[in-house]
Amino acid sequence: MTTPYENMRLKRMEENKKKLEALNLHTLSQSLNKSSESSSKPSLSVKGRLKFVQPGELEVNKKHLQYEDDDVVKGDETEYDVAGDEAEDVVVGDEAEDVVVGDETKDVVKVAKSVYWDVKVINEVGNVSNTRLCVKDLVAKSEPDGTWIILDFDKDHCAIGQASGLLAGYLGVIIRMFKDFPIIFESWKDIPADTKTKFYESKIKCHFIVDDGHDKEFIFSSASKKLRDARSHLFRQYYRWDLTLEENLQNFPKHIGILENDWAVFVHYRRKEKTQKLAQKNAENRANLKAPHTLGSKSLARKKHELELRDGRTYSRGEMYAISHKKFDGSFVNEDAYNNNEKLQAAIKDSVSENEAFQKVFGK
Repeated sequence: MTTPYENMRLKRMEENKKKLEALNLHTLSQSLNKSSESSSKPSLSVKGRLKFVQPGELEVNKKHLQYEDDDVVKGDETEYDVAGDEAEDVVVGDEAEDVVVGDETKDVVKVAKSVYWDVKVINEVGNVSNTRLCVKDLVAKSEPDGTWIILDFDKDHCAIGQASGLLAGYLGVIIRMFKDFPIIFESWKDIPADTKTKFYESKIKCHFIVDDGHDKEFIFSSASKKLRDARSHLFRQYYRWDLTLEENLQNFPKHIGILENDWAVFVHYRRKEKTQKLAQKNAENRANLKAPHTLGSKSLARKKHELELRDGRTYSRGEMYAISHKKFDGSFVNEDAYNNNEKLQAAIKDSVSENEAFQKVFGK
């Protein structure tokens, strides 16, 4: 008898098969069924098999390395949805690294640390194996090499597993380069559809096994938030209110590849009264956040998946609220989080579904 978690895993495997069939990888079905769940180091240079990129084989230009610590504002999925361009500082995932490559500019590479993720990859003939990759490996790979990272999604269509952490970091890095989505666009919705499609085809599908349905929606949702955060961070980092407008326009951040005219358009938008009011509202929302979660940059979906892998059972939304608002010692992060959990558990008992209970307690 299979457990609910095993059923979910089998369903995800079937979804991955369909995605790879779209890439004409007809041997995927057998490959996925034979793939090992271990994280053993794959063999290299075997004829007919995938040659893996090992840590250190992909190098970036170390000439422009610079370390930087970004401020991170921890949000709470059950409290506020901060809208608009001025939400919070950039969160790029657990690996928190910036990599900019390219000989045509003097881009600065900012690296906090390099974390390698244990992921499954598949080659053109359908062979699936394990390897370890970091964000720099993906950014440095300018041309397709016939391999793709297998990305799993849960029943709510959220990316999970180690590959989701790699995806989050990769998105954070390439978004902050502002090359795919220049700063002249005021928001995600203003970016032309063909620009987004080009980004998805050239920057996502060349690395990951994803479809054009729910997978694309999830990735675009993540990209839009990272773009919003990156724009906010860029303005706060380089615009100085103690300088004149002319001085600020002259001090555009050309060293990270920002064009002078683009910077002028961006500054004009950010200085608008409407934009400033929205920024103030978002700042107040963050200040009023009374029950922050304790997951850091890790998504709730990833944490839930890790627990289900460890324990071999499913975790409910109600359970995850308590887990994501507790400290290492098992106590809640503060009294508000404790009270919210008490209200939530009581509402769950009196509601038809957990979603209804969350609606009663948090309004969404």
